[in-house]
Amino acid sequence: MKYLEWPKKAGCFFAMTGYTEEKFNDLHPYIKEAHEEYLSEYHMSGKRCKGLRAYTLYANTPLPCMEEGLAFILFKIN
Repeated sequence: MKYLEWPKKAGCFFAMTGYTEEKFNDLHPYIKEAHEEYLSEYHMSGKRCKGLRAYTLYANTPLPCMEEGLAFILFKIN
């Protein structure tokens, strides 16, 4: 089930993430900023880059937006 479908079902969003939509939307900008900052300095392997690089989201990624990634993380924790 995709993140964007969760709010359409009553109680599903909270059950899947442990957060209300409002709290999720409040948390999202901070996580997005931290994610982009980390990936501008480090490779996915965890090794530091020689210089700053732009974060690129590939077309074939299984989590096409940051909201999907955050929902996935919260779902796995919950």
